[in-house]
Amino acid sequence: VCLIKSIMFVNKNEILNIILNMPDEFDIEDIMYKLFVFDKLKTAELDIDEQNLVKHDEIKEMVDLWLNK
Repeated sequence: VCLIKSIMFVNKNEILNIILNMPDEFDIEDIMYKLFVFDKLKTAELDIDEQNLVKHDEIKEMVDLWLNK
């Protein structure tokens, strides 16, 4: 699993769509949160497309190792 995130470029229209779907008045934290979530979802989609995944059984083994130390 690659832990280094590569730079992701997005389409300007995707960002504009987020802004256009916001209420007429909002604070900066609201748009920052929306963009944060958008980034995380896009990153997850890219990871799925590139098969950059960890299997459930592997996660369980990792958690068991952490808890048993």
